[in-house]
Amino acid sequence: MLDTQYYFCEAQDCDVVYFALEPQALIFRRGDILVRVRAKETADPIPVCYCFGFTRKNIKDELVERGRSTIVEEITREVKAGNCACEVKNPSGKCCLGSVRLLIRDSMRNLEGPAARVAGQPLGGNDSMTTSPKLNLDELAASVVRCFPALNLLEQRLSLELYRLLAEGQPVPRTVLAERLGVSLEAANRILDDWPGVFSDVERRIVGYWGLSIPTAYGSPHTIKMNGQMLSAWCAWDTLFLPQLVGHTAEIESVGPAAGNGIVRLTVTPVRVERVEPVGAQMSILLPDAQEMQKDIVTSFCHFVHFFPSRQAAENWTAKRAGTFLLSIHEAHVLARLKNEAQYREVLR
Repeated sequence: MLDTQYYFCEAQDCDVVYFALEPQALIFRRGDILVRVRAKETADPIPVCYCFGFTRKNIKDELVERGRSTIVEEITREVKAGNCACEVKNPSGKCCLGSVRLLIRDSMRNLEGPAARVAGQPLGGNDSMTTSPKLNLDELAASVVRCFPALNLLEQRLSLELYRLLAEGQPVPRTVLAERLGVSLEAANRILDDWPGVFSDVERRIVGYWGLSIPTAYGSPHTIKMNGQMLSAWCAWDTLFLPQLVGHTAEIESVGPAAGNGIVRLTVTPVRVERVEPVGAQMSILLPDAQEMQKDIVTSFCHFVHFFPSRQAAENWTAKRAGTFLLSIHEAHVLARLKNEAQYREVLR
């Protein structure tokens, strides 16, 4: 038996856990294993991390309470500290981080409600868009993220801190941003000067950044009020991902791009969309072109991303603009959370 090569069976509907190719070798089933095997369980508590004791229920409870899960970060810290023993404690012998990330992503979608379940499925049909490109929300989120610089840990922290300072409604001195991060002004400037989409006034204070501006710097049809401050979003979709990044509930008013489109109003918390008026509102979007977005994100992308009070109004507008298509508000919000998780995985709280 000591010389026999055993394999792990991941099939959920199979009672076998370990098997070998030799006909005479022993077979180990669920009842032979001292711990619950994640791949075989359907009822809680289902273990997802054997080294540090996290279960599927821990993830779901944290998402309900906080809007996101920090379990991946906690596991990562323990791994870096040398406390991981997946090859011994996990029945599969594999690192759990990949499966934990997938479980968090899927659980987030389920919390959003039925409309969120389109994530990971091809978009289309009567409730999704006018002319459906062959993509899904995961692919669309990835295509948006690829248009921005890849962010290391310091850059993720800087980006979030800049959003939160800008949301206070005043130009952001670069010295203040550097002090908040505990880095030199030179280090902060090197990052900022290398990024597209950072707008400064004559005093080099930041007045606009990646979807958010103070109103005196950019007048927008998409206004967003957070923590008592009136701010300008660059496009309709910005209003859906900014509340999670800034950490405040947003009251949004968005004027449609065509005469007679009216106003769409939303209330968006850091976790979910709580109000949409009118109920049937839609959002236009298009597949981003990374090269064009690097040149001018506003004219190449933002000018095509709007809210509309009805599907008919949206279809009338997108029919005249090649490459644009429609998402429901719920779909657009799921897309926003997927984008945020991909960009700020290490630091988002």
